Amino acid sequence: MLDTDRLRSTILLRYLQGLATFHLGQLTTSLQLFRELERDAENIQFRKRVIRSHWASEPDGKPKVFTGTVDRIFDDQPKGFVYVEELRCRIQFIPLDFLRGRELKKNDPIGSFHIAFNFIGPIADPITKPQHSKPIK
Repeated sequence: MLDTDRLRSTILLRYLQGLATFHLGQLTTSLQLFRELERDAENIQFRKRVIRSHWASEPDGKPKVFTGTVDRIFDDQPKGFVYVEELRCRIQFIPLDFLRGRELKKNDPIGSFHIAFNFIGPIADPITKPQHSKPIK
């Protein structure tokens, strides 16, 4: 097996470990695993690292619904952090996903959302995507 293949397998296993620890309520461990995973996936330019692949869910398989407030928005990047009330921690979010016709700022509520996972970590995922423009006819 090539070194790159071995590294990809290790990354996949750590991703699954991050998911499992999140669902077991071990948030500190999960977030640390995802920080390490983000760095390693970036180093080998893992293309699927930003694709949302899994969602935090209820025992019946339906996505859990969370609420939160804006904790930070970066001026130089299209991302920020949202404080998740139910988890009492912050996770990444993309402000453009939650604009709904207004500019977000610190402490603004972002409404209900799901938590999705990619190889960068948990990310707030809006239940419905806002319409940024009208369709072309």
